[in-house]
Amino acid sequence: NSGIYIYNNYEVQVLDSFGLDYSAKEFPIKTESHPKQWCGCLYKMKMADANMCLPALTWQTYDIEFTAPKFEGDKKVKNAILTVYHNGVKIHDKFELKTGTGAGARRKQVAKGPIIFQDHGNPTAYRNVWILETDNVNK
Repeated sequence: NSGIYIYNNYEVQVLDSFGLDYSAKEFPIKTESHPKQWCGCLYKMKMADANMCLPALTWQTYDIEFTAPKFEGDKKVKNAILTVYHNGVKIHDKFELKTGTGAGARRKQVAKGPIIFQDHGNPTAYRNVWILETDNVNK
């Protein structure tokens, strides 16, 4: 159970979910975690559109396109938007984030913040990380 946090509000779940059939509702038969906590999910908010996990100990790829929420003063005027590709397959398509995910739902949303790579009790490794700032995305 790990994840990639954006602005400490939005988490894309990183978890060994190889072989789980997201459409078969295998919870709680084969796993103790809820399907909205499986790999690629927006933590406790939305399941991934498909399970694209490779076997354990195989490097996985995530391409995350994120557009920050827009604010006028303290008022949010536009929600954050997130698209995620997992191992080359789109698993979230321009999903509008009205709140944060999981515990992030209780935090104030912000226009800028850190990118956090979580290791939540299980060995997790990240490599070849690229963070590119872009303009005019999703306008």
